[in-house]
Amino acid sequence: MVRKFMRYPGGLGKAVTLSYDDGVQQDIQMIALMKKYGVKGTFNLNSARFITRDHVYPEGKVWRAMIDEDVVPTYSDPICSIATHSAHHPTLTNASEAEIAHELLSDRITLENLFGKVINGHAIPNGPYDEKTIKVVKMCGLKYMRTGKSTHSYEYPKSLIPLHATCSHADPRLPELTERFLADTPKEDPFLFYLWGHTYTFEERNNWYIIEDFMRAVSGKADVWYATNDEIFDYAEKYDQLECSADGHIVTNPTDIEIWFKVGSRIVSVKSGETIRV
Repeated sequence: MVRKFMRYPGGLGKAVTLSYDDGVQQDIQMIALMKKYGVKGTFNLNSARFITRDHVYPEGKVWRAMIDEDVVPTYSDPICSIATHSAHHPTLTNASEAEIAHELLSDRITLENLFGKVINGHAIPNGPYDEKTIKVVKMCGLKYMRTGKSTHSYEYPKSLIPLHATCSHADPRLPELTERFLADTPKEDPFLFYLWGHTYTFEERNNWYIIEDFMRAVSGKADVWYATNDEIFDYAEKYDQLECSADGHIVTNPTDIEIWFKVGSRIVSVKSGETIRV
């Protein structure tokens, strides 16, 4: 039996992605930093909380929702993907199945209509979730559900519903985990460093340097794929569609993209529609 292990496009063994919540005005500065360092990520939006340009927050208010007419221009940048975060940001464990479904679907439908594309992911608002939440997320056709839990690991996740991040940017272990990730080499499954947070906290705590230090550290590495959540999980879904012979030596790629994997010490690719022997 031949054992195969997924590799990212180009045969890369590591990926970095970001996931940031709420759709706040500080996301504009965050996206500028992402473009500077070539890092990609996903923004999880509450579509019922956007404001109009004439909205006035109290002086000193740090949490400021994105202005409605700025939403599409801001998040349509190719370094971004979009996910749901529920329309109004309620604690979903306090809601009925019907209420959860309404929050998720109304958010998803609004965002899909705004951006003209399918929305596949969800980030849990406020933290709590339960089996009822998981059930409804799946019923709503979403492919992943990011939680607020940290694994302190960069092993590729075994589950996407729920999906736990490596850590948040506020985690004191972030520098240590980043250093280990960069120095380590995947032997079997690929690595995924998944960082999450809220950009308004950088203004609140005057510590934008934390995320810029992280981006500076991980950027420009030849062995790292910088990708959005959608890009990573869509690629992995297509990897799982590879068709293999009983002994694993024959591999057919029925998908529309080239797929890479590791066999023994070799990195192999199979093009769209191609059948190879390994």
